[in-house]
Amino acid sequence: MMINRSAQKGFSVVAALFLIVVLAALGAFMVTISSTQQYTATFSIEGTRGFFAAESGLEWAVKTALDTPAALNCGGAGPTFTLSGGTTNGFNINVTCAVTAVTEGAAAYSVYALTVTAARGITGSADYTSRTIRANVTDAP
Repeated sequence: MMINRSAQKGFSVVAALFLIVVLAALGAFMVTISSTQQYTATFSIEGTRGFFAAESGLEWAVKTALDTPAALNCGGAGPTFTLSGGTTNGFNINVTCAVTAVTEGAAAYSVYALTVTAARGITGSADYTSRTIRANVTDAP
């Protein structure tokens, strides 16, 4: 029995091209996943740094509210400063404050609503990081 080989010409070329296209697509997909993982890790670290920068600003604001509340300029434009040193280097801290006077019986005290925002980078850019923390503090005895 004789096999007609002329009918099978070119089949291996089609199979090879299909295999090359599939492997190229798989390679491109793996590169995309790898770069996404890298960006995710970087953004996670920057988010954590932003949180700790905001927490540092909040600690400063609480201490200031209890010791020298006039320095917070409650109701107006609050203080702004930039952290330097360590992993929070370069984060801009913006503190806003609202104060409420409270009287309970013979006791009168103030409640400070503090909002601290830590930001680094340019808004809208890929490396922009911003975190906000809020807290209420009182000088009640």
